[in-house]
Amino acid sequence: MSTQEQELHITVRANDQEKVETLLASGVSINCLFYGWTPFQLAIENHLENMAVYLIEKGCDFLFHDKHNNTPFEAAVKNNLWKVVAALLDEGVDGNQVLSTGDSALCFAVELGSFDLVNVFLKGSVNPDGVNKRKESALYIACQEGETAIAKALIQSGANVNCVHEENSKFTPLITAVAGDHEDIVKILVQAKCDLDLQDSDGWTALWHAFGNSNEDICTILLKAGASMGVTNSDGKTVVQEANENEDDEFIELFSKFKVQ
Repeated sequence: MSTQEQELHITVRANDQEKVETLLASGVSINCLFYGWTPFQLAIENHLENMAVYLIEKGCDFLFHDKHNNTPFEAAVKNNLWKVVAALLDEGVDGNQVLSTGDSALCFAVELGSFDLVNVFLKGSVNPDGVNKRKESALYIACQEGETAIAKALIQSGANVNCVHEENSKFTPLITAVAGDHEDIVKILVQAKCDLDLQDSDGWTALWHAFGNSNEDICTILLKAGASMGVTNSDGKTVVQEANENEDDEFIELFSKFKVQ
């Protein structure tokens, strides 16, 4: 590698855009390699978001795989560089691709808890129902982690509110949110007209889980929305029967305010 090419990498690392522009104007290759990385990949690895976007604008090879066979797109996602991801999507990079981790890029963004990155994907027409390596949907993950803003954005983008995670006791987004006591997400799912009475592998509905958690507030939300108290679990019991057998006075009183369906 020539001295000028080495200097380009050094200058990128120093985040000196003006000097980078001068070197490129002098004829230095924008894609010159150093230790198996292009300047663009170097910018991503060093979290230099504006530099990376600038190199895209200058025409760098944004598809070049690094020595570990990872794409710049994957590196940008993993480093939560949403501006870079947005620029790559604008250049036609497929946002629905599966990462080397086995996760959809959207699911990875949800697991990072990055609303900005999730929003970039949703605006880029990425499938809102992409799954991770555990077959969990993006919405399921958001409900599990209590990411209210992300869950709302996914639902507004058409994510399936009734998806069933067959490999995790047939939990739905609602059951997952209730099990985690994420009341705000429960409200969003109810407003989205999700199915309130889907059952997990034990026959428990979301109402059953709210009762199991002794969460009167969520029970009330579900009952007001029309959740059934007449659904039997795998033991053949209704939630009302369970409350009566346990002499749980607070829930007996709560359930008595609603007609058994």
